Amino acid sequence: LALLASGRQRATDVLALDLMRTGHIQVDGNRIEVLPRPASTGASHADILRRHGRDFSRARMAEILEPSIMPAWEKLARDGLAIGPGEASSIRRTALALFGSLALFGLAKVVIGLSRGKPVGFLIVMIVVTVVVGLFCAAIGKLATGAGARLLADFRRNNERAMRAPR
Repeated sequence: LALLASGRQRATDVLALDLMRTGHIQVDGNRIEVLPRPASTGASHADILRRHGRDFSRARMAEILEPSIMPAWEKLARDGLAIGPGEASSIRRTALALFGSLALFGLAKVVIGLSRGKPVGFLIVMIVVTVVVGLFCAAIGKLATGAGARLLADFRRNNERAMRAPR
């Protein structure tokens, strides 16, 4: 659910919380230390981390664990709950191309307007807004499809009381 709701970083955060809970890692600020494997546990994601050293930043840990998240993402895509990894990058490129083209067209109109001595301040503001919206659309990267969004909404609705419970 973490992957579907908030993406890869959230999914690796959930993995990290589970590794903390089971005594595999210890977090000190932004530093993550991989602890020796507790005797009572089998193989885990911590074993993947152990192969890469003992100390990590959060970003490095996410980078190392990302391949173990990909099968879950691919399964969500096969089940129609999320867009696939390839589709996500294609959507980002398309958004950048569309908004980039619009911004370039606006820039051309600014040049034409300046050459004719026309006021172009409003057009410049709209170009900046277009670029910001385009970058936001490309960066937001929601993974959930319509079916995935409905599943998440149902889960939130069914667990609403637990979310409001005191911690």
